[in-house]
Amino acid sequence: MRWTLLVVMGVALVGCPPILEGDDVGECADDADNDGDGLFDCEDDDCAGASVCADAADDDDVSGDDDDAADDDDDATDDDDAADDDDDAADDDDAADDDDAADDDDATDDDDATGEDWVQIACGGFHSCARRGNGTVECWGRNVEDQIEVPTGVDFVSIALGTNYSLGIATTGSVHGWGQNSSGQSQYQSGNFSAVSGNTWHSCGLNDISTIQCWGANNEGESTPPSETMLMVDAGRYHTCGVTTYNEGLCWGDNDWGATEVPDHDYLEIHAGANLSCGLLTDYSIVCWGDDTFGQATPPSGTWSALSVGHSHGCAISDADSSIECWGADDHDEASPPPVGTFTAVSAGTWHTCALNTDGEIICWGEDSDDQATPP
Repeated sequence: MRWTLLVVMGVALVGCPPILEGDDVGECADDADNDGDGLFDCEDDDCAGASVCADAADDDDVSGDDDDAADDDDDATDDDDAADDDDDAADDDDAADDDDAADDDDATDDDDATGEDWVQIACGGFHSCARRGNGTVECWGRNVEDQIEVPTGVDFVSIALGTNYSLGIATTGSVHGWGQNSSGQSQYQSGNFSAVSGNTWHSCGLNDISTIQCWGANNEGESTPPSETMLMVDAGRYHTCGVTTYNEGLCWGDNDWGATEVPDHDYLEIHAGANLSCGLLTDYSIVCWGDDTFGQATPPSGTWSALSVGHSHGCAISDADSSIECWGADDHDEASPPPVGTFTAVSAGTWHTCALNTDGEIICWGEDSDDQATPP
């Protein structure tokens, strides 16, 4: 960190010129916000003339990746926290193929919303965040790790929450993180991402060539993804799951409870919790596997349009009437949704759950000790 020194002698005031990104060699490619304005490297106008930024722009023009990552269409925003995500939370973030996949568990269709409308909800351990159609994000709840301090000057196309940190995909396609970073789980990621998901100690994202990149802890192999091209990704506590472009479900990492033993079905989404996983099938039914101590691996029957899995509970939106049904642990009322209402998105956190209703309102229930279930 650099400081500007002001020296006052008599009536004379001597000041240093303002700090700019790129003042020192390498600052436009160090994944750091050197001038404190919330913009990193080539995102900052101060680096516009840097050769590394010019090279990056040329590469983007050749590949066409800028249009794919920044375009705020249904494909970029209907992800998860199925890449959500979730705990995620969310996520959040969780979309499969547009032609036959349900909306993800924490996002709605941006095209149907105005700039001020909420379009995505994500729950973490003890905090929550929501995104508006104009790309702004607001967070609330526990803030011991600055996990609700959203970076300024950045518009987001998707968000996902971990236990004590938050992630967001900027309009440039890069991933910004804020909050706990003891394992590198909220480290800034350059590149073009279409989905991102975080949990406790690691995070994963879906890049512009549809392969998965993970960062953070890797003690159980949770950050060592397969090489297949994927539709979505979701990070659990010590394991991670995803769906290939052939609708095959894959999970990797800790398997003490059988959470990575994916049943043989065709999947749209798979969401990872603490010691379990649940998948939304191509027939819109739900299957779960792993720890079932609290009934969290015993989902309801029926067909569903959205799915989210928290620490030890799951929630889904009914395909029939857009109501929400939850199952699993309920010691904090996290699996006790409102008895009436219609919803477009849901995100299960550790001990609380939030959803967007069809009026665009955020509704939360469960543990509220840190105001995580008290939305703005």
